[in-house]
Amino acid sequence: MPIESSICKKQLQFPDRHETCSVKWDRNTQDVLPFSVADMDFSGSVHLINRLKQRLEHPVLGYTDPFPNTKRTICNWWNSRYHTTISEEAVIYSTGVLHSYVQIIEEFTRIGDKILTFSPIYPPLFNLPVKLGRPVVFSELINDNWQIDCEDVEKKIRSDPTIRLLVLCNPHNPVCKVWGKVLLEKLVMICSKYDVLLVSDEIHIDLSFIPAVSILQVSRPQDAVIVLGSPVKTFNVAGIKGSFLFCPSVKIRERLAIRFKTRGISDLNLFAYQMLEEVYGNPENEIWLERAKNQISANYQLLCKNMKRSLPKVEIAPLEATYLAWIDLRAYLTDEQIKKACHRAKITLHYGNEFGLNGEGFIRWNIACDPVILEKGIDLFIKEVSRISLG
Repeated sequence: MPIESSICKKQLQFPDRHETCSVKWDRNTQDVLPFSVADMDFSGSVHLINRLKQRLEHPVLGYTDPFPNTKRTICNWWNSRYHTTISEEAVIYSTGVLHSYVQIIEEFTRIGDKILTFSPIYPPLFNLPVKLGRPVVFSELINDNWQIDCEDVEKKIRSDPTIRLLVLCNPHNPVCKVWGKVLLEKLVMICSKYDVLLVSDEIHIDLSFIPAVSILQVSRPQDAVIVLGSPVKTFNVAGIKGSFLFCPSVKIRERLAIRFKTRGISDLNLFAYQMLEEVYGNPENEIWLERAKNQISANYQLLCKNMKRSLPKVEIAPLEATYLAWIDLRAYLTDEQIKKACHRAKITLHYGNEFGLNGEGFIRWNIACDPVILEKGIDLFIKEVSRISLG
């Protein structure tokens, strides 16, 4: 359950990230407040930091094999939280979720084959296929609590046999949506019926505020299903390149294992192995995660309260997952006016039209930050929205 921001602040620290080569903070001048790049401004788990420090006490940083129990540790985390029965044989390491996505596309589709995904959605999930010569077919989320239209999905797949892969964001980025079991069952059934590979990006699943369902819970080992996972969002460790995928299908997994090995993306660095072993294997890190989620919940309440007080026609999606608030500003501003408001307020956000055509008029706001900075950014933005909308 969410706790008060003052209590959270005693439990979490918000260090100044300037001059650390932070993508979020150091690509702007120091007078700009960033709420765009999807990492957190919270200090990491002290147990993880100590684990990495301990490794550095050994003066040799040579070639490193994975720890023998790390895959089992990852599976134990997933199985205990999401009621799956995944085995360590189904795990393949990767340097990053998007690295895995690219290799999957190239291994299981050919140039000219199509990828089906949803809109609005995290831009690399449709930008990367296009760059690889695979056109993208969109099924727009229904803007009534942002739902997937399974009839539309099946209609598009049935009418176009060149659609060879469906990519899902679970939970969905943006729109903060946790997909339910019945919906995921339908998507698995549709993909199985038409022999379409289903890839589920579940990088945000541990940051769910209502019970989440992994697609592994509703699929069978023989189904063509791949799950992309990583602790980089959960534990705020994006600077350590370490991720994995789950692939229960032996046939698909064998092809991927060879491809990943020959492309060099399944060999992680020694800090990635340390990180994976620690965050998933030490229960003390779950305490840090709950504190982080409590702070995110408190920040979401702060955002809603301040926005609604000054801009009552603003619509903010319910925060079912992630720390990326999805905000509808169409009652006040156009896309160009939103950009102008951000520029004048000296804040950075992600504009909704980056996520697809039906994202126009929306913004995505990263709220995983110091609540003092968040409140300052909200106030600056509201001031400019009011100024522009009133002419």
